[in-house]
Amino acid sequence: MRPFISEFSFGYAITEEIIRHQRHLIDGAPIFPSLLQEGSPGGGYDLKINRIGFPLFLQFKLSHKMVKKSSFEIKDHSLFSTPFFRIHIMPLKLSQQHNMLLSLDDGNNEVYYVAPFFTTQSEINLHYSNRAVISNSIFIKPNTIGNLPDDDEHHISLEQHKSLGYLFSKEPKTIEEIGYSEKFLADMLNKLEQEYEMIDTKIERISRQMLGIISDRIEKDSLLNRLYDLPKNLALLTYLSRLYFDCEVILALR
Repeated sequence: MRPFISEFSFGYAITEEIIRHQRHLIDGAPIFPSLLQEGSPGGGYDLKINRIGFPLFLQFKLSHKMVKKSSFEIKDHSLFSTPFFRIHIMPLKLSQQHNMLLSLDDGNNEVYYVAPFFTTQSEINLHYSNRAVISNSIFIKPNTIGNLPDDDEHHISLEQHKSLGYLFSKEPKTIEEIGYSEKFLADMLNKLEQEYEMIDTKIERISRQMLGIISDRIEKDSLLNRLYDLPKNLALLTYLSRLYFDCEVILALR
């Protein structure tokens, strides 16, 4: 069953709920692309935040609900019962996006694929009203998935509330440490409590790291050369995140 909601609707709902859940510690805000002046990564805003914290990078994915026992996960591998969900990863033949996310997810940065365990507008409306979008979503770090074995199509298959998922290519590869909402929220609080660095400093360093990743993975062009010369601020970080990594940014601050 294909999804009948948009990535933007899901992203908006889950971002609002993340901030609401963390309000007692996180004083953050989502940075959506509309806040930037199109084609002007050096403009839009250049503020000094002067707070301790870190940026949270989220790539929103939609899920496909699988309801037939003829699905090869069941028929050929006997891994699931119905329903289960598929989350498709951008193939490397189309984009270096996953490899770039792997490089950004270096153990120091908070980077996640986020996908829902629902597919319809009525479900997202219900979960939004009940403040249950997060508890019906999955958070998966790119390094938990690891390298894709080839340039072909790949997807993650998993059941809600189960601790294991599988990366499917020719043969399934087990994905452990599936990040359900409780673990994700606890990890964010723990990281924020232990954080000591001012976020302006962190934004500058991560912006330089992102430019290096982009340079390694994508052929250099005149735009990338111009980006190197811009101030390494929140505007640039958000621009790079959206344009090259397809991630939205939330600032976690204390």
